[in-house]
Amino acid sequence: MLEAIAPQGIHGVMLYGQLTGQEAPAWVEWVTLPASLHPALAEPPLALAKNGDWGAIAFLLNRLLNPDLDRYLTTGGIRLQILPKRDLLHVMTDAVICPNQAQIGTTVAQFFRQLQLTGVAGVRVYGRRAGQKHPAWSYGADFVPRQRFVPEVTPSLP
Repeated sequence: MLEAIAPQGIHGVMLYGQLTGQEAPAWVEWVTLPASLHPALAEPPLALAKNGDWGAIAFLLNRLLNPDLDRYLTTGGIRLQILPKRDLLHVMTDAVICPNQAQIGTTVAQFFRQLQLTGVAGVRVYGRRAGQKHPAWSYGADFVPRQRFVPEVTPSLP
């Protein structure tokens, strides 16, 4: 089954069986996976993501936002859509209960900041409850200084 799945970046797996009440395994077997034979599968998802592979980026971000597999399978977890537009990445997150802005916004921004994708100057993250058309909140982070379209207001002293 693992050979058929061919997990990205995982070259092999050690399987073992243990009898109830015994500390030592009853059997151990090493299984070589396709990543050890095929260069396209050998590169780990993080390396692919740093090179701009959108599938790897979505996989890693999904795993980051949904660390609890049981909860993800029960509720559908936090779903996301990524849209690159010019030098900004727009990330829409939605879930049965609207994702928390303070947690999700900074987590997504930090993820993309660490990737250091070429040509990406910032990220805009949005959150909404599943089924809604418009976001309930938005969060932005710039990785490089951006030119403002609306001039910043300087306070006047009386």
